[in-house]
Amino acid sequence: MGTSLHSVVATLGRNLDPNDSIEFLAVVHTVFFSLIVVLAVRFGSPRTWPLRVVAATAGFGVAASLVWLWIDHNVEGNVLLAVSYNHGVTVGDMLALPMLVVSALVVAVRVCPAPARSIRDEHRVP
Repeated sequence: MGTSLHSVVATLGRNLDPNDSIEFLAVVHTVFFSLIVVLAVRFGSPRTWPLRVVAATAGFGVAASLVWLWIDHNVEGNVLLAVSYNHGVTVGDMLALPMLVVSALVVAVRVCPAPARSIRDEHRVP
């Protein structure tokens, strides 16, 4: 019993097999993007989604991305951008981008005002 709780928590998820890491990412991406599709079918455009749904969706995407950045050590690959001597952005880190980008787009579409319609569009005959 030489391991402390702190050391167990510090390594939690960081020693996964690379296949387990990729399976986790595939499951999280599937759940996240299925959620986006279900919400789009239910509410239409993110512009019409309730604010709490937008916040929960964006929170899920950001949280899942952060979890991925924590456990992706076995599949990191090459360093694309060195941040410091021993830290950088890797190929494995880029796998979290789709969820972050979609989360940001959902929030942006919901928060930004709708484009103004021109007079010509209002008088158009269907």
